[in-house]
Amino acid sequence: LDRWNPLPFLVAEPNEEALDEVRTLLLGRYKSWFAAWRRLLDKDSVNRAGWFEWVGACKKVGFDGDVAGAWRAADADCSGYISIEELDPDAAEILFEFKRWADAEFGG
Repeated sequence: LDRWNPLPFLVAEPNEEALDEVRTLLLGRYKSWFAAWRRLLDKDSVNRAGWFEWVGACKKVGFDGDVAGAWRAADADCSGYISIEELDPDAAEILFEFKRWADAEFGG
């Protein structure tokens, strides 16, 4: 245990201010949550982003603040992943409504 070097988010406190700053930078660069999510955070289309994707996204948008604290604030359920719903529930609802419509209209 003395040699254990935990990932930073495991020992960080949630930092809502840092998360707000990351959100601002993401929207400033990509103009929409959908674009930021698809182009930067969920490139592999698994509907979630992990810690290393988060770190890369923060670097890409120039955030050099409390990356781990922002992660902890975003990953409120401590699942080890974040979803678009955790970053922006309104954007997620629009996306889910579109999916429901497309499934009903064209089959699932």
